[in-house]
Amino acid sequence: MTEATPPKGNFPFIHRYPVTQVLIGPPNYHLYPQLLDDHYTHHVTCLDYETFLKRLEAVKEQNSIDKWVEQMSQVKR
Repeated sequence: MTEATPPKGNFPFIHRYPVTQVLIGPPNYHLYPQLLDDHYTHHVTCLDYETFLKRLEAVKEQNSIDKWVEQMSQVKR
């Protein structure tokens, strides 16, 4: 893992997929559409995309937001 620049911005909440408990990211993050597509492609097998989107949870706890920012500052090389 290599350190990367963490996401900057105001993130009042992030989305989490409840089945996998993966923190996907905030809708106002520029890579959000890519993060959604990647999670759906690699982790969701039995739902159509629209149902997947409807099941996302908005997580507002600051510790979860901080955890997501920390995860995004780690890059696999």
